[in-house]
Amino acid sequence: MLEKYKRADFGRCPRVFCQLQPLLPVGLTDVPYEKSVKLYCGRCEDLYSPKSTRHGSIDGAYFGTTFPHLLFLVYPTLIPPKNGPTDLGTTSKDAEGKKRRVREEQDVSVAEGVGEAISTASVALKAERYRPKIYGFQLNETARLQRWQEAVRNRQVTRLEQLEERA
Repeated sequence: MLEKYKRADFGRCPRVFCQLQPLLPVGLTDVPYEKSVKLYCGRCEDLYSPKSTRHGSIDGAYFGTTFPHLLFLVYPTLIPPKNGPTDLGTTSKDAEGKKRRVREEQDVSVAEGVGEAISTASVALKAERYRPKIYGFQLNETARLQRWQEAVRNRQVTRLEQLEERA
């Protein structure tokens, strides 16, 4: 399944900001013959119906509600960043430094376009959000907090590297 994920056999996320992130199969229920398989994007953490009729006819209980989340727990290097380019399985220090720099530049470019007056808060509050679960239990909030803390730490390291280069 890891190779299928890397080859994007189940498709890619249709959202533009996900930058063609590979999708993983997930079931909405563990009870057989209730719902067909859906596709989970680890970047935007949303579900999609498969385009292929071959995938749409598969029972969702075959993969269960836990498959993508367990895959990311077993292979934490595959957890996609929330922004920036996607590199599957790259873990070298040079690549991590480049990823940090690209993320930092994109954060700045996104912050520059903040002046828009479109408010979607009321729509977002009404939207039903998919909650990742493993064996019926929601994923631990500590894991999300740790990812956020690591991102903040990476930004600080990047800033320190830039200050050292200037000096």
